Amino acid sequence: MERRWLFRSQSEVGSVLPLLGLVMALLMVCTVLLAGLSQRIASRLRPQSAADASALAGVVEGRAGAEELARANRSRLETFEQSGSIVRVVVEHDGVRAEATADLELQVR
Repeated sequence: MERRWLFRSQSEVGSVLPLLGLVMALLMVCTVLLAGLSQRIASRLRPQSAADASALAGVVEGRAGAEELARANRSRLETFEQSGSIVRVVVEHDGVRAEATADLELQVR
């Protein structure tokens, strides 16, 4: 019975360490890329969230409520239109505009 696998040559000793380092570096790069991607996705959703919240506040509290909520979301209320129980708002957040409509009867459209 041959047991060559138990005896390694001197050149093979420590060869796992560079491989482990490479795998760790690759995992770090993937983590950084995923973090950047998730941050970009979140930044695209922020303006729409601010518009939705402002429209709902506008339905309940009028223009003042919509402006207050837009400011709380670090956005600026550009347009506020009210027709009966329906409110339409346009907000700007970091150069991105988003629109939302809310109805007092339906809450969100």
